[in-house]
Amino acid sequence: MLKHFGAAALAAGLAMSAGQAGAVTITKIVDFSATGFTGAPGVTPTDPVTGSFLITLDTTQDYTNDTADIQLLSLNIDLGSTLSFNYSTTGAYAGWLYVGGLQLGPDFVQFFSNDFYLQLADFGTSPSFNQLGYTKANGDYYYTTSPTSGSVTLTDPVPEPAAWALMLLGFGGLGSALRRSRRVRPSDQALLRPL
Repeated sequence: MLKHFGAAALAAGLAMSAGQAGAVTITKIVDFSATGFTGAPGVTPTDPVTGSFLITLDTTQDYTNDTADIQLLSLNIDLGSTLSFNYSTTGAYAGWLYVGGLQLGPDFVQFFSNDFYLQLADFGTSPSFNQLGYTKANGDYYYTTSPTSGSVTLTDPVPEPAAWALMLLGFGGLGSALRRSRRVRPSDQALLRPL
């Protein structure tokens, strides 16, 4: 019975992994910084703009206005809406990640509101900063004019203690199951005797 269950579990696991063979899901903490903003004359922008967010995405899939797979960790300017992102696998900007407020979508800003957009090129392969722009509720608008005016760094998130505990519990269960499967029960020993 246990052998059949194990074989069924193995078959199900292989089928699930075969269905996701093309999937390239990544989870990263993205730190960014931008400086050298252009904006309205006589108005001093926040410079530099810095922030970070946690994102999970499959680089073989398209995303539009996704808010479920991104979490804002820090931002030194005001954001008046939910953080969201767009990612496309086709077209001239394939592989680009657009992050920003959800008011008009992450690749545009809503004037007279606290909003921003961040453009990162080649996110799935070798991410690089392209542009950052932001608006304030008073109508001021600021943006960078050069891809060299910003930087981006990606790091792997550290698993939470609950994830470690669950993983250790799983390994313990596997070890216990293996140890039990190696024992020969007295009732099975009679079957193993030569006739």
